[in-house]
Amino acid sequence: MTLPDGRVSPFTPVHDKRWRPEAADPPVLLTKSDAARVLTVSVRQISRWLADGSLTPVRLGPRLVRFAPQELTAFVARQSAPPSPPAEWPTRASRQTLRRTA
Repeated sequence: MTLPDGRVSPFTPVHDKRWRPEAADPPVLLTKSDAARVLTVSVRQISRWLADGSLTPVRLGPRLVRFAPQELTAFVARQSAPPSPPAEWPTRASRQTLRRTA
């Protein structure tokens, strides 16, 4: 929209004569069901991961949660990483050791 002096207005008219500033694309946030569909799991599994802290949501209220796609990608990367080996591998017990403990 152009102003009377020829400049371009940074505002866009809304249907009822209110004006709002043009914003960049809002961030895409996914619902629990969208996240479940993306991760091919149930909504209940998403709730379990929320409860144990494995999955970090964007909280929009006390009960309203959404998920950033980047967080889902990071979650999948964390889950599919190979487990690190223990600091010391257990040794195999000999038969004599097993007989003594029994």
